[in-house]
Amino acid sequence: MLETRIRYTPVDCFETFPFSFSVVGLEEIGKRYQLYRQSIMLTRQEGLTKTYNRFHDPKEIAADIAELRCLHVEMDQAVTAAYGWENLDLGHGFHETKQGIRFTISEAARREVLDRLLALNHRYAEEDAEGLHDKKATARKGTATRRRQPATAPDGATPQRDLFDAPQTGLFDRPAMPQDAVPSIHAYLRQHTGWHGKDAIINGSGCPPERWNVAIKTLLDRGFIERQGERRGARYRLRVPE
Repeated sequence: MLETRIRYTPVDCFETFPFSFSVVGLEEIGKRYQLYRQSIMLTRQEGLTKTYNRFHDPKEIAADIAELRCLHVEMDQAVTAAYGWENLDLGHGFHETKQGIRFTISEAARREVLDRLLALNHRYAEEDAEGLHDKKATARKGTATRRRQPATAPDGATPQRDLFDAPQTGLFDRPAMPQDAVPSIHAYLRQHTGWHGKDAIINGSGCPPERWNVAIKTLLDRGFIERQGERRGARYRLRVPE
């Protein structure tokens, strides 16, 4: 009998996750965090469960656990910096979650991070639907298509690049561009429940008409939305969880 609870699948989770290509500092802080946590466990002779019970307990003020929290904050900040999101306030602290009180980022920050990752995921999906990430096409072009390292700026600084080689600065603050049709449509349907026709969605989301077919197909194929009817009479809405 198959399990009915949520499960992890590499195809849906790992392979579609928009990882940052910038890993500067991540390995170093990751090792420091892991080694310090290991030392706590050996000193206290406690496993991960007891260690993290202390970690998430607001009443726990031991110096070693407090330092572990500081390293955790530093690690989270290094990850956001890798995406070029240094200006994002993560709001670390003890917050109420579905799992109870946890030392983690704030709910507002959690939603913002998810929205930004979803936008990157949508952009890749749209580009993939257009064949921009076709492995066979890339292979035919040879070494000329290999990803190059960002050019060094005059002052010696390396420009931060995101997952899709677009400058990170202002990525989520600029006006909607044609390549943002997928996240724009998705955001519109999230904010407007019920069924909507093509014209209403285009007008409401700002999706360029010439990007409609690729964008709507991407959202349907990824299972983010559902369709009712066919051709000109088709209507769309955010997929309702079963």
